[in-house]
Amino acid sequence: MSEAIKTQDLFVETLALWSEAGQRVLAEVVELGAAAARENIKLYGELQRTAVHALRQGQAAAEQAGRRVQETLAGTMTKMKEIYAAS
Repeated sequence: MSEAIKTQDLFVETLALWSEAGQRVLAEVVELGAAAARENIKLYGELQRTAVHALRQGQAAAEQAGRRVQETLAGTMTKMKEIYAAS
């Protein structure tokens, strides 16, 4: 085999080796990106659940505070009626 053919074969073999390595690296990078996307989706879902839970708690607290304000005002009005009825 001539030196040119040996060099050419070596070049083709080297090129194939680097091509295969590049494909493997690319596959790993794609898998890493997909894993990161899955994790981001999972975290986004958890954030949504937490936000909804906090919103519900805030809503419940607001409703409870509203009931207490109404009770206070109703009690005050009852006492005011009693004061004015007595005079």
